[in-house]
Amino acid sequence: MSINAPGNFTTIRAAQHRLHKFIQQFKFEQVRTEIYNSLSEEAGILVFADDISADLIAMSTHGRTGILHLLTGSISEDVVNHSKRPVWTLRATPPAA
Repeated sequence: MSINAPGNFTTIRAAQHRLHKFIQQFKFEQVRTEIYNSLSEEAGILVFADDISADLIAMSTHGRTGILHLLTGSISEDVVNHSKRPVWTLRATPPAA
């Protein structure tokens, strides 16, 4: 799934290409992709979850803390705070050494 938001806007063709490359790289089969246009990533995730009647929202997080977290915010945190569904988050990258 790809959320197309004003702050990170891309064309549909570019988003489809990026999703196709990801699917090929990891050799996924029988995959359905979706591209949602929304005012924010958070809103797009929540609308998509509503549209498919999701039981759970699973997403990765960078696990940023401190000043970096204050400056960049957290999509995962926003989803957790506004979702009516359970949200499972997983740190995408190991902590810096």
